[in-house]
Amino acid sequence: MCRAAVALLLCGLCAAAPALRAQAGESTDARDRRLLARAESLDAGRQEARLAAEVRYRAGWLARVVERHGLAIVVPAAAPDSSVRELADSAAALLEEFGAIPLSFRAHLVVVWPHADTASVFSAGRYAGRRRVAIHSQIVVVGADDGSGRHPGTGPTLVGSVAELGRTAAGAVLRSYTETMDAEWRAWLPGDYGLRSRTGWGEGRRWQMFAPGSSISGQGCLSGKAASCRLWFGLDDDADPYTSRYGAADLRATLQNVWLVNRSVNGRACSAGSDPGCVAFAREIGQPLPVPADGGARRSLLRAVHDLHGAPALAAALADTTGSIGRRLARATGVGEDTLVLEWRRLVLGQGGALQSRAGGKEAIPALLFAGLLLLAAAGSGRWH
Repeated sequence: MCRAAVALLLCGLCAAAPALRAQAGESTDARDRRLLARAESLDAGRQEARLAAEVRYRAGWLARVVERHGLAIVVPAAAPDSSVRELADSAAALLEEFGAIPLSFRAHLVVVWPHADTASVFSAGRYAGRRRVAIHSQIVVVGADDGSGRHPGTGPTLVGSVAELGRTAAGAVLRSYTETMDAEWRAWLPGDYGLRSRTGWGEGRRWQMFAPGSSISGQGCLSGKAASCRLWFGLDDDADPYTSRYGAADLRATLQNVWLVNRSVNGRACSAGSDPGCVAFAREIGQPLPVPADGGARRSLLRAVHDLHGAPALAAALADTTGSIGRRLARATGVGEDTLVLEWRRLVLGQGGALQSRAGGKEAIPALLFAGLLLLAAAGSGRWH
């Protein structure tokens, strides 16, 4: 057996001898050329794979237009059809329910999702002359990595709740409509105007919040003074909102923590107790905002006009360009400004009644608890009269 094994080993060595002699005889230059050719071949393969991934990636971002219910939305080509249809339907439904934006305005818009390559959409054809509305949301890229480390190899997809994306698109339409209005409306209108909010647990009630803060006008409105409500909402044509809508104590409390307060003569005077100094400092830095009521409160007023007097009344007010905001709302609704703000106050503090009919049962108990707290605050507000 030993002799047989030795014989087999010798046969193997004899067979391998030519290859060994060839390698031993290969020059250094020849070996280097062979190794370089192999490396170049591997690199070429990687480059081809990377270029193919790049083509797929760019193709995914090419824009396409989805048009439903008269609303045109530009999205990346790779965005799933079902999600795009859902968000378009959601946006159109919200705009239809709100009803205060003319259909003719919507028909001349194209809502554009961020980062989509829109060159092919707007270069020619039916969308070329339309007003473009950019919306603020997030698109991410998902898929297998192409190996470059720069981006995955597939195109984009929409992420997030479809209902929220639809609301984002509807809000973009409303912001675009604001840009067509006069300066009075542009300065006063809150974001999304009081567009209905829908959540996973029912219809959102954020627009009903009554947060008077520490301002004298807000506290007076809470206690039932119509004139204070008008001041708090900034409904009147006040020549100087910082003297009419705020008290000096309001301004001092708001401005004392502003970082510029010690770098301004007026700021230092305000901190030292000068009421005119506080007014001058507020004008100087544009803070607080000229309208004491925050965006949520102003949204709630527009929503109350919508729900109590109808979408056509709100549409008429938004189209009005004459006089103060209060007069425009009063003309459109057919009620006086004082009546209007007191209607709003009852609606918000009453959260139940008319509001409960629109809210789901899950929200009724927290709404009533919140209303109770506000009514207790109002009952103890005699010091504000």
